Amino acid sequence: MTHWERRSPRPIAYSVALHVGAMCAMALLFSSQSVRRWASGSVRLIVPVDVRPSWKSLQAANAGGSGGTNQTQPQSKGRPPRFQPIPLAAPMALPPTATPILAVEPALLGPEDTPVPKIDMAVLGDPFAAPGPPSGGPGRRGGMGTGDSGGIGDGDGPGVGPGSGIGVFTVGRDGVTSPKLLHRVEPEYSDEARIAKWQGSVKLRVEVWPDGRAHNLRVLRALGMGLDEEAIEAVRKWRFAPGRRNGEAVPTFATIEVRFRLL
Repeated sequence: MTHWERRSPRPIAYSVALHVGAMCAMALLFSSQSVRRWASGSVRLIVPVDVRPSWKSLQAANAGGSGGTNQTQPQSKGRPPRFQPIPLAAPMALPPTATPILAVEPALLGPEDTPVPKIDMAVLGDPFAAPGPPSGGPGRRGGMGTGDSGGIGDGDGPGVGPGSGIGVFTVGRDGVTSPKLLHRVEPEYSDEARIAKWQGSVKLRVEVWPDGRAHNLRVLRALGMGLDEEAIEAVRKWRFAPGRRNGEAVPTFATIEVRFRLL
């Protein structure tokens, strides 16, 4: 008989028994209710999100974006931040290593009600990008992407998304000039305010678009007694020379104060 034939079968039996015992122990362990609850709570599924409907809304809002942090890798996928009329910090793929003295929430430039894609991800990023390691992209001046406008994407502007949308600009930033009033319509006095001899001023936040009209009017300081509505109605009839960026007419934010005085 050969040496192999003379070997005892005990080691093989021990190995089989050990493997069977381990499998039974694993089955018993994961049949426990507490272990099953822990396992179900520790697994999180990320469902791919179709961002095309949100992109159509962003195109309608004229809010394309670009930016970057001089990195070789393309911008990484993530959820976009919210929009603010005056963003104080550009979005970043990775938070700063040093603890800031005053924490500021990252935001994109635009109206606060601008719709953005809803993505169930903890990190900020480009919702239209491919998954990858955290990166701000090869652009510059903050944000994420391939441009230099402090936004997110491969477009041109301080918003988010591909394409040529430019968002709404703040006067004085990136060489944006102020719009100029060409034609003013005086507001009507409401009967209620006239009877009460109510006077004061209404402060509005508007967007002056390249068509020379005020859009998306919002009341920053109300006066009441129907005068807020009269102020909005009057400013809608005003005409402006729009603000410009690099010689091209662009949408800009403007603050308008409408005074009501009784003679």
